Amino acid sequence: MTAAHPLRLLGWTILAALVLAWPYIADEQWITVGSFAAIAVIGALSLQILTGFTGLVSLGQAAFFGIGAYAASMLGPAMHPEIDAVLGDLPFPLDLVAGNQQGWPLVLGLLVAGLASGLVGLLLAPAAIRLSGIYLAIVTMGMIFAAQYLFIHWEWLTGGAMGLALSAPAIGGFSFEEPTEIGGLVLSRSLKLYYLAVFIAVLAALSVIRLQSSKTGRALQAIRDNETAAAMNGIDTTYYKIAAFVAADFMAGIAGALYGTQFGYALPETWDLNLSVMFLAMIIIGGLGLVRGAVLGALFVTGLPPFLREVLGDDVHVLGFNAPQLNQVVFGLAIVLFLVAAPGGLARFSFARLRRLVLLGRRDKPEPAAPATSGAALSQVREMEKA
Repeated sequence: MTAAHPLRLLGWTILAALVLAWPYIADEQWITVGSFAAIAVIGALSLQILTGFTGLVSLGQAAFFGIGAYAASMLGPAMHPEIDAVLGDLPFPLDLVAGNQQGWPLVLGLLVAGLASGLVGLLLAPAAIRLSGIYLAIVTMGMIFAAQYLFIHWEWLTGGAMGLALSAPAIGGFSFEEPTEIGGLVLSRSLKLYYLAVFIAVLAALSVIRLQSSKTGRALQAIRDNETAAAMNGIDTTYYKIAAFVAADFMAGIAGALYGTQFGYALPETWDLNLSVMFLAMIIIGGLGLVRGAVLGALFVTGLPPFLREVLGDDVHVLGFNAPQLNQVVFGLAIVLFLVAAPGGLARFSFARLRRLVLLGRRDKPEPAAPATSGAALSQVREMEKA
């Protein structure tokens, strides 16, 4: 074991302790930021499957977020009488899974959100995977505009251009919307939604870690490294690329359901291109192809803007920029600085490289975003197939 391993373990232990204690050391605003950061981790992990593992660049994740949010909210109380008639009067213990008297049913709602987004991804993937690189990015970007058009005109589902109020989830009689008192301890809406988002984010991270080390994960990485070589070695590249689309969109739908709940209200423009670009920035800044890269990138991109607002204040004016504009400028410069100091992402950050860059003015050759391990990945896939 190298010296870096204990330090890395210590770092993740400190981060885990901070995450668990966050609601008790932060104010209401920063608890909400923490919730969005946890949801961003789920979204970044979904894109890591598609782009980091498989090499397929997508700018359409925001559309699948919206589908997941609307699908889950559709199950909420007083949204559709026919759904209320089925879900609102179920006997125990089914009411713990599907009861919707207090809000949209958590377990069933997340499942429906993921399946709805995954199904749309399944329908679009066969056409999308015929393209690659910037052409695929442009096609997936078109999904954003198509989805926003549908969100505006499908008023029965989305409320149209006026938007839709999104209720919080519930488990039986336990609602995440109203404050809950347990043993004299009052659990606020923000605290409950924070721990829910963290719990789902941890499950998502563990699932992606398991996927990465599986036969499917090795096949995806082989396709990313060299699709032609992967096909020549018997990997069904079409099947695995479609599977990557569906898995990524399924996870994005779940994240979208939680994302909509945090806002409490959704307009069609909520699910815009900017949201997709932010998730792409997360995995690039954090480190392509790494689960910890998705986590670190999501924390950085989500936490930096409110941190800058806190530091710069609301009344600052510099070089003609007001506070929001200056925030964006500093945010952009910070991203550039981190990419220069850590070209392989925060997960591959090296203090030694940063010191050489600052003191010697010499820039090392950037590490590849995704290590070229096609030979190893292909051999491991073949060994798994023989087992």
